Amino acid sequence: MAYQEVHMTEIKEILLRAAKGFSIRSISKTLNTQKNHKRLYKLI
Repeated sequence: MAYQEVHMTEIKEILLRAAKGFSIRSISKTLNTQKNHKRLYKLI
């Protein structure tokens, strides 16, 4: 698995959308990032 840098603003946006109830799939489509990041942050 390759290392991918993620900016803090992107992490905050992911957490905000997850808190609002958006699905992992919709977050990954709108932010154009990998689904694995969202699964990890949603568990936090």
